[in-house]
Amino acid sequence: MPNRHRSFVALGSVAVSAAVAALAFAAPAGAAGRDPFTGAWTAIDTDGSTLNLSIGGANPAGVRHVFMVDLSATACGGGSATVMGFETQSGDTLDGTVTVRCNGTGVTFSADFPLVASGGQIFGNGVVFSSHGSNE
Repeated sequence: MPNRHRSFVALGSVAVSAAVAALAFAAPAGAAGRDPFTGAWTAIDTDGSTLNLSIGGANPAGVRHVFMVDLSATACGGGSATVMGFETQSGDTLDGTVTVRCNGTGVTFSADFPLVASGGQIFGNGVVFSSHGSNE
């Protein structure tokens, strides 16, 4: 039986549909007094593919919604995957376990997905996410 709890790194490349960019729930990240996470983010994955990430605004407990679509997930045999979950903010770090669903097979598993904000960027799983134009 395969291990259903894997590091997010095992997902491989992540590419998110345009609808994900609309998932930024609060004001753009570049707005005065804004937090360092809320909005749409883009990165180049370690395999050269484009990564897009959407993070919603925090509730009073610091919990945020994270959503991604991986169009070519290594953990899903190269098929697409939907990644979503809730992560808790502590200072400049978001941490939590997301659910990954392999869209072609329906297989689901959990994955750790820590993120760190620094200098207007987000760092996670070996990649650097920069603000998508809507955050500025």
